[in-house]
Amino acid sequence: MKNEGFALREFILDEMKRRSMSNRQFAVVIGVSNATINRAVDENNPAEPTLDFLLKLSKATSVSVIALVEMAYPDLVELNQPSPAALIMAQKIEKLPAHLQEAIAAIIRGSPEGS
Repeated sequence: MKNEGFALREFILDEMKRRSMSNRQFAVVIGVSNATINRAVDENNPAEPTLDFLLKLSKATSVSVIALVEMAYPDLVELNQPSPAALIMAQKIEKLPAHLQEAIAAIIRGSPEGS
């Protein structure tokens, strides 16, 4: 499960850090065993996640299961697809109030807001 970009392992570690949770606490939130989380974040030999695990992780983190699958199995992703990090960022932007979405769109277009 190696990925030159945004690997599932790093995503899980970032989520635990953001929530100030231990592996055991995060496992409870996800609804899996502590051993499952430990295997997922093992630096030397991370386990390939099951679809069930990815579905539970998706539900607990509000991140698209598609983005998680792409992080876990980067070789399955077409080269012209947005990166998992871009998909997650898009989901976060979609949850913002409309005026902030418009401001971000203006920045991306390279035009001043309201023009």
